[in-house]
Parts: sequence; C-alpha cells; structure tokens
Amino acid sequence: MPWRVRALLRRVEPKGNAAFVLADPLPVDELRAECLLPVSLAADGDIPAVDGLSVCPPGMVLAVSGGRLGVLPTGAGDGAAGSLDPFLESLAALLGEAAVVVLPMRGGSKETAGAAAIRAAGGVVLHLDEEGEDALETLAAWLNDIGAGLDSRVGQGAEAEDHAFRALLELTSRETGMDLSLYKESTLRRQALRRSHSLGFHRLQDYLTYAEANPGEPGLLQHSFLISVSSFFRDGAVFEVLGRSLRALLTAKRPGMRFGSGFRPAPPERKPIPSPSCSPRSWATGLPSRTCGYLPPILTRRPLISPAPAFIPRLT
Repeated sequence: MPWRVRALLRRVEPKGNAAFVLADPLPVDELRAECLLPVSLAADGDIPAVDGLSVCPPGMVLAVSGGRLGVLPTGAGDGAAGSLDPFLESLAALLGEAAVVVLPMRGGSKETAGAAAIRAAGGVVLHLDEEGEDALETLAAWLNDIGAGLDSRVGQGAEAEDHAFRALLELTSRETGMDLSLYKESTLRRQALRRSHSLGFHRLQDYLTYAEANPGEPGLLQHSFLISVSSFFRDGAVFEVLGRSLRALLTAKRPGMRFGSGFRPAPPERKPIPSPSCSPRSWATGLPSRTCGYLPPILTRRPLISPAPAFIPRLT
C-alpha cells in the first residue's frame, strides 16, 4: 500500500488551500524527489505549512493540539490503527468539518475510532480502496480542488442539518402535542444543539436518528425548549403564607402609604401620584435575576376573584 500512497502524493499539487500531513513514516528523501509539494520531517511543535507535506518520523506517532503537531514515541503494542486513532481524533476536535483524511483500503466492515471521530465532526474520510490509475486521478483531483470540495460538502451538510432540525421540531410537536411554530427559532435551535451535544452527538442528523429510536427523547427535548415554572412554588406552604400576608397588606394599603417595616406615611414633600383604583406597587423580593419582579404580581393576582378591591399589579 505505501506505493499507492506515494503514487497519490505525486499527483497532489501546491494550490495554496491545504496543509498535508503523512502519518506513515515513509522515506523523506525519496518523497522530496517525487513530490511537487515541499516535504519535511515532522518535529514536535511544528505548525504544518500550507502546500507543505509533513512526514511522521520512524518509530513515532503524531497528534495535533492548538494547530501544532505533537510527535510522540510509539506505545508498546500499538497497531497501525491504534497509533493513528489519537491523531485522527485530535484532528477532528481541532478542524471539525475542515478535516480531510485519506486512509488505506478498508480493513473489514468496522470503522476505526479515528475515522468515526472525523465523520462525527463533519469531516471527510476518503479511502485508497480502488485499483487503477483512474481512481488515483479522481482522488488527486479532489485534493487539488479541496477548497471547492469542502465548500460543497459544508453547504450540503448545512442543508442536511437544517432538515434534521425541522424534523426534530415536527417529531417533538407530534409526540408531545405542543405547537412549536410560535417559538423563536434561534432559541429552539440552540437548545436542540445543546441537548444533542450533551448526549455526545456532533450533528443533529445523528441526534434525530437517536430521538426517533427512543420514545422518551422528544419529551426530554421539549423540556429543554421551555422554562418550567411549575416548580417555582415547590415550597407550597411557605408561598401560601407569603401570599396571604401580601394580600392582607395590599388590601389594607391606603393612598399615601408605602411599604417598609410596617406602614408609615409618605414624606410630605413626596405626594403620591393618583391612579385609578389605587393600584399597589410591587417590589423586588431578593429572588434570582429575571424572577424577582414576578413573585408579587403572581401572588397578588390570585385574590382578584375574591370580594376584595380589584387590583392590577404593576412593576415600578
């Protein structure tokens, strides 16, 4: 198979759109004589050069972190796939959809962990599994125009992701009976991605497959779309006492009075602003941000059906 790799590399041209790394420790001097790309031996901490070919040294394995190559000694008992998987996994984490790998002929039906990581991140996995010059020419042509190939693939991927997102909304609405059409799409998409990532899926397409196969998942996704307020009154007895106290205070409140450590007259120089039905003021209750202003109105709306004077709480 090394001869086939070398035959492919001879056809790759410097186009200014990619950096190439060879994980096989092939002879650097021979590659320099054969390839159109500048060839160098990879060193720890190198940044792969655009239009350059960095070659793994003999007896070493590669990794990538922060855009730099790591060159590490081969572990005892590492096979070809075992030594390559960490490199591919780190490449997937760094480049995502921009990662492109060319692997030798498939060994059986099971995909290696490294190749699976590249696919899961939206990258491209190509194989040298066809004999003949035409297959090499086709693969080399794709690599030589890798920018257009990736743009096309990314566009197709974005379209597929959008389709999967809308299929998830339809599935969730159908299974839960909740109409999501009036909700803000950006919020729904963000929460769907968050739920997908929490389960280890990089693509909504994969998450959609999971949701379709697990009947309880649409309901869990629905909960992530909403802010549940049913547990806001989880200490029912406490809030019932607070509600009764607030209703008593509001009922007894007269114009010109304000809340504090009991009722006390307002200062003479500050006259109350007349308003219909003497609407009471609501105040912050020390609750977390975004909820503090809502408790008094929620509690004080409950007595509106009672004979007490009709109040329309307002925030000030």
